[in-house]
Amino acid sequence: MPKTVLFVPFTEKEDPTLYYDEFNSFTIYEKNCKWIKRLQKKVGANYPDGPSDLKFVQVFYKEGQRSPEMVGLGMHDQVYVRGHSQKGHGRIFSKMQGENELSGAEVGQRLIESGLEKEFAGKLKCYNCWGAYTMSTDDFAQAVADYLWNRCFYSCEFYGYRGSLGSFPGANDHNLPIPELKGHKDAVLDDKSHVRAKNARVRVYPTAVTVDL
Repeated sequence: MPKTVLFVPFTEKEDPTLYYDEFNSFTIYEKNCKWIKRLQKKVGANYPDGPSDLKFVQVFYKEGQRSPEMVGLGMHDQVYVRGHSQKGHGRIFSKMQGENELSGAEVGQRLIESGLEKEFAGKLKCYNCWGAYTMSTDDFAQAVADYLWNRCFYSCEFYGYRGSLGSFPGANDHNLPIPELKGHKDAVLDDKSHVRAKNARVRVYPTAVTVDL
């Protein structure tokens, strides 16, 4: 059963508003729910008979706990790492820059702790703004790839994004200049152009250097 996992590497202790925020209806949990709902709607439109072999889930990191949804992922599965970032920052955060920040190595360790196995041969996508901006070791996506490579994750593919990303498919439908982008994950590139997020995505190749926490 091909599975898409939205992985949130932050804990409630680090950010108590992951699930509920009285001042913000768009918590990361709610954004993930909207993302999954869009995926389910898309699948329903493409496969009106209702395929039973696609699964969409979100997993929140819990210290010292393996998630059943992360164990046994295969070559047809994909994991999206959630979190915000900025150009050239090299770290991600749950809400505000400077608060609850995680390095690529810390996120890699939390993926392993959550149950991601060395045999994983699917796609790991660091869905974070500008996570592959410089295409160098300064990037967050590169740090994740290097950390996991050094922990013998040799079979999966790593990806990052070279733009500012919509939080979920259709998040920016109200102000998109290109109608064809509506309902999709979108990105704004360095030149201010709007594109599908997949067109801002680049594959990241591990540099095979030692990366420690």
